[in-house]
Amino acid sequence: ALPILAIIEPLKDKGDQAQSLGLTELATADAVNMLVVADSHTLGLSGGTNPQTNREPSRFSQFFFDLGRKEGSSTSGGSFGFGRNVLFQASQVSTIVVFTRFMEEGQTKSRFMGMAAGKSVFSNGRNLTGLHWWGQLTSESSISPFEGTEAEQLGQLFGLSKYLHETT
Repeated sequence: ALPILAIIEPLKDKGDQAQSLGLTELATADAVNMLVVADSHTLGLSGGTNPQTNREPSRFSQFFFDLGRKEGSSTSGGSFGFGRNVLFQASQVSTIVVFTRFMEEGQTKSRFMGMAAGKSVFSNGRNLTGLHWWGQLTSESSISPFEGTEAEQLGQLFGLSKYLHETT
């Protein structure tokens, strides 16, 4: 299992962003209080993980990457994706971690990924949104969730898997 420090350590090079989120303190804390929102017996965050290449609608990509876009389905849980902002507001470090299970081709699949909403900044000639994701770097500009055994281990490390038991 990965220690929380290994997930947060790369942010130390980001300076102001890590500092503004309070993540440097989180990385060295003895204990972390968490607000857990659990939803079981649902469809989970299924679908493709890369919003640039998804050809089919993806619950995963919609949750993590689609902000302010009108969703055509009335069963997707929201209209424009702004509701998740309450989760960042409830977090002292403006950060969420998500552990999800879903069914795919008759098998239970798992995913784990984190996201933070910091301040937008202008840096090195570019406007940066202040959004940060934690997962597996799949290219210089693309990130994917941890899946399978790694996702389950991270769900256990963060104490989230106990809320789903063995369900989706």
